[in-house]
Amino acid sequence: MDLNQLVVKQKYLDDVVVKNYNSNHSDKLGFYLDHKDFITHRLLGLVVELAEVCNEQDLHKYWKNNKKVGGNTLEELADVLHFLLSITHTLGYSGADLETAYLEKFQENLRRQENGY
Repeated sequence: MDLNQLVVKQKYLDDVVVKNYNSNHSDKLGFYLDHKDFITHRLLGLVVELAEVCNEQDLHKYWKNNKKVGGNTLEELADVLHFLLSITHTLGYSGADLETAYLEKFQENLRRQENGY
């Protein structure tokens, strides 16, 4: 997976969404999505999509005996990735930045496990 390509694709999609949202709502609501609004909406969206992954897996209902695992888990994970990539580019990071940070954190977490963390 090339994170740079995914970030570029997500930026394009976000630009389309913001353009459509602003053109459809500016005359009714009198405001546009600014940087802070966009980050806030993206972070909330990420949390909601993570909750939908949990819901698909029925993880929050520990008391149930007959748990049903939903078939939309992968789709919800893709939604999580959309929001994560959107937040990444909105904060000014590239896919390469995200990949580097991931690999550094991976090594740190691996060291922690090897040292009994």
